[in-house]
Amino acid sequence: FFEDNVKCLPEPAVSAKERSKLRNKRTTEEERSRIKRKANKAVRDRIPAHETCVFCDGSVLKPAIGRRVPSAGGAAVQMLSGRIAAGIERYAGRDACSFTAEVVGMDAAVDLLTALAPGANEKVHVVTDSQSLVAAIAKGIARQSDARVADIWRKLVALTKSTGCHVTLHFAFGHSDWAEADAADHHAKSAALRIPDPSEQQRAEWWVDKARAAIKAPVQVHLRAALSESLRGKVIDNGPGCLPIKYRNCY
Repeated sequence: FFEDNVKCLPEPAVSAKERSKLRNKRTTEEERSRIKRKANKAVRDRIPAHETCVFCDGSVLKPAIGRRVPSAGGAAVQMLSGRIAAGIERYAGRDACSFTAEVVGMDAAVDLLTALAPGANEKVHVVTDSQSLVAAIAKGIARQSDARVADIWRKLVALTKSTGCHVTLHFAFGHSDWAEADAADHHAKSAALRIPDPSEQQRAEWWVDKARAAIKAPVQVHLRAALSESLRGKVIDNGPGCLPIKYRNCY
């Protein structure tokens, strides 16, 4: 019952023609930006001004001067009248990929909603620029093979069960002139730069460990397929450890 109180909208509000333009490499950046701003306006129109809305984001920072290793973080903010009314920054670790950082941001968003304690039957919203994360959550709690997403589901169920609120997760394009989303991105970068306390470090290691577990099964399937092809006399050379590129460094 409480799972029904969570709604996911992973598809952007674009037409088939606009979707094709976004996929076309020849489309100019100006046209891409126009399409994304239009889609985000449609998302804004879905969220009434009087309803609670939290924006979340994740960020992975590459090594730079003064920072020899990559770092990641996630954040969630609630803005009222153009100012941040509440927010959470959360360190995601040095080995996190962009998806893990987005998971950390969503985790912070659900915790922020829990702290805001919405009323019974109140409609609340979460906006993220991670379409893959919203799509993963949309599968439901019973079909989750990723422990990180399942953990978010458990928190969502606990939130809706304790408050009776209705949660809608929206996908919106990032970096498309939406001040609230830009604020979440800024604080996600800030979270990536913070020095974590022991509890944050332990949680960050948990996220990375679960990310490795989430890709373990498909990697094993690939290795079995590679071995099968080798036994047929075909040469399989996919680089280090015979792992396909999409499975390398993806945690």
